[in-house]
Amino acid sequence: MKFSPYISFGVLGVFYNPSLYSDLGDWKTDPSVLFSKWAVPGAVNDDADFTLSLTGGIGTRMKVSEYGDIFIESKWQYYFSDWIDGLNAIDPSANNKFNDWNLFLHVGYIYYLN
Repeated sequence: MKFSPYISFGVLGVFYNPSLYSDLGDWKTDPSVLFSKWAVPGAVNDDADFTLSLTGGIGTRMKVSEYGDIFIESKWQYYFSDWIDGLNAIDPSANNKFNDWNLFLHVGYIYYLN
């Protein structure tokens, strides 16, 4: 086959360890260096944790030689936590209504070893 389109879906376990740094000072002792929506108690958490995520994607492969393919894929990953980046604005007017997510675009080359 010259082209080979595909879709993917999966569940992942994710270990995350966020960190937060500011050139303006230590945010733990002086929360005023943060934006106001994160300067309230409980809106920042830099502790490591584990969560699950859903992932789904669509892509295609194109045969370019006997042992090689080029591929392009777009993948979306939705986390079941809003703490992946360590920030979770508690104020409902802060536009923080959804959990964290990522969107990937992969372009690459596959070389077959056999």
